[in-house]
Amino acid sequence: MFLTKRQSQILEYLRKTLATQGYAPSLEETAAHFNLSSVGTVHKHLKALEDKGLIRRQWNRSRAIEIVDVPDGKARRVPLLGLVSNGKPIEAITELESVGVPEEMLGRAKAFLLRAKGDGMCDEGILDGDYLVVEQREDPRDGETVVALIDGESVSVRRYAANGAGIRLESNNSRNSPRHLDSDRCQIQGVIVGVLRHFR
Repeated sequence: MFLTKRQSQILEYLRKTLATQGYAPSLEETAAHFNLSSVGTVHKHLKALEDKGLIRRQWNRSRAIEIVDVPDGKARRVPLLGLVSNGKPIEAITELESVGVPEEMLGRAKAFLLRAKGDGMCDEGILDGDYLVVEQREDPRDGETVVALIDGESVSVRRYAANGAGIRLESNNSRNSPRHLDSDRCQIQGVIVGVLRHFR
């Protein structure tokens, strides 16, 4: 399906905004983001995306926009939300981007991508530049690998295990001691369900 450059940019902007704040940007916010002088121009692009079956809008609510998951061959476009490295905050990205992810990696829950930065996750089999396919949920099962936000600041990518009233984050490398944390210190951002890697 052919999209103009601006239509693609607006679609990616909608995907990222919906994923991060839970509702769509207004026409005015979209126009300001792309330095467009008229909200009419934004409306025209949204109408084109709607006609192509990529979004759904409710006519009486300006922020009620839903992205329609259209299979991309046997892949689904998933938004890239940032860069991740162990022990540091997730870095936001300035360029809106999405990547085709094989359908079999994705369930019904919302998903997003993080790109690994540095070699701090190599013990978990994650290399610099890998795309982490993250299912957005806060209820991991024991043994699943999670993206955990610790003390509201640093990120840890480790295997999850319940530990009484708290949690335990374990490494695949036996030389790394497990981290035992009270549950109020750790917020699960999502569960890693796949890794995409380019050999180029």
